[in-house]
Amino acid sequence: MMKNFDKDSASAMVDAFLEEEDPDVLRSIIFELILATGIWYRKAQMYKLLHPLFFVAGFATSYFLSG
Repeated sequence: MMKNFDKDSASAMVDAFLEEEDPDVLRSIIFELILATGIWYRKAQMYKLLHPLFFVAGFATSYFLSG
């Protein structure tokens, strides 16, 4: 379940991460953010490629069912 963060709690989390002095923690946070961004980018690319296919499939289905 995803939590909704208000601006103050999100700012507090960012401040806590930035105040961390252990480079391994910062490195792991940056790595996780880069990994998540890459996953979101690949998903967006896949949805962008599949959108015309679903459009044509829906159009063809409605065409054949109506005629």
